Amino acid sequence: MNGNRPLLTYAQSRTLDLDTIAAGFTEQQLMGQAAVASVNCLLSDGTLDSHETILILCGKGNNGGDGYAIAWALIGAGFSSRVQIFAAEPPSSQSALFYRRMCEKHTPIQDLTHFAQKASGPGDLILECLLGSGQKGDLRPPYLESAMDIARACKRGATLIAVDCPVGLIEERTASFGEELPLPDEVHCYGPIKLAAALNVSLATGSLVRSLPIGFEPVESSAWLWDGPPVQFHKSSIDHKYSAGSAAILGGEPGMEGAAILASDSFFAAGGGICEVLTTSAESRSRILSARPSLMVRTLEEGIHVRAKAILAGPGILLDDQKAAQILRILSSVPTDTRVILDASTAELVRDSRYPALLKPGTMLTPHGGEWKKMGGQLPDCVQAFEESQAFARTLGVSVLVKGPVSVLFSAKTWIHSHPNPSLAVAGSGDCLGGIILSSLSRGHEMAAGVLSSMDLLHEAVSGLTHPEAHEFAENIRRILSVTRA
Repeated sequence: MNGNRPLLTYAQSRTLDLDTIAAGFTEQQLMGQAAVASVNCLLSDGTLDSHETILILCGKGNNGGDGYAIAWALIGAGFSSRVQIFAAEPPSSQSALFYRRMCEKHTPIQDLTHFAQKASGPGDLILECLLGSGQKGDLRPPYLESAMDIARACKRGATLIAVDCPVGLIEERTASFGEELPLPDEVHCYGPIKLAAALNVSLATGSLVRSLPIGFEPVESSAWLWDGPPVQFHKSSIDHKYSAGSAAILGGEPGMEGAAILASDSFFAAGGGICEVLTTSAESRSRILSARPSLMVRTLEEGIHVRAKAILAGPGILLDDQKAAQILRILSSVPTDTRVILDASTAELVRDSRYPALLKPGTMLTPHGGEWKKMGGQLPDCVQAFEESQAFARTLGVSVLVKGPVSVLFSAKTWIHSHPNPSLAVAGSGDCLGGIILSSLSRGHEMAAGVLSSMDLLHEAVSGLTHPEAHEFAENIRRILSVTRA
């Protein structure tokens, strides 16, 4: 997906269209501009040259109108002999009807039920223009049968491009593409990408979702798609250990010391300057020092001794009343501009009445989906759940990163980090991410850019690795940063 781009709900997209029409553009012009954008894209990347047959499926609404407009643009570009159009019923808008009548002069409009016999697989390019952002609820005939016909053609090797929104992508619940619902090779969004597409894991994993500009930008959006620019992780020539990032990690109780070690390793690999680990017992302190003798390690009872600009609580700690009281006592004594990252079970502390209210604007929660649901949020894998989670995050008064294949950051703005990476599906990856975020925020980087750049760095560090273990991440972070510096 190409960003940083605004992401719109279906309703916001319709409002943008209406506002554009009110500004003096006709619906017919919008369909024509969308068609030109798609055809230019298909010409420039060689897609049209590599397919013998172009099968265009049109619904009765404006998404079908886009399909007729694309067909007309292809006919005008000399592809008339390759174009076949299928439709279930005549268009419901005059603009769509205009393009349909133009197409009918050059090629017959076939019934949608004939598509299954014409789609043979390899060599076919399918342009799916059935429902777009107008779809709600379960698919019904004839579009349900068409979706299954498209899926079968894709399994036989056909290339599928969904126009606007793939058939079956609704905002009320998540959809899985690749089986009964066909998985597009590409999705062509005109202007802003749809939020529903950005949240969908199967589209993020298997489809290229394009934002094709047609000259109109929204005045508001529900979220933004993150694609940099990244913050600077390298130390400058005038940095000292405190200006390079000073931090503390609270965690690493008996049997889970490795989590605190992973976090501290990643903190230093990402360029941090000084870090103190506060663990729960003298036993854990000895184990951590045995593994990392250069670390400063104390117990929670002793409190923080370094001038920490950021604190990470949670790696390798199971919260109980005693530990909660110790952590809250520590947080109550730090300056109000200290950044605080609450990971795993410690995220619940933000709802404790003893949590310092002045720390909340600089506090970040980093739950994975299961932890977020346990707190009362929803897994943001569709628009409805996303909006519920966004509202819940606002009641907490802090920034929240809900980690997953598609991660969502609820902060001053809401950001989508859509980069599924199975190499991160390993114990300890969250601790490493916490250490990188700690390094970034301890240097004063803006919250959203620091967090999202930290995710980028971790994703890049595991690229090319097959089934890595978390202890490998820190060295790979150093390798990546050494290459980018050169």
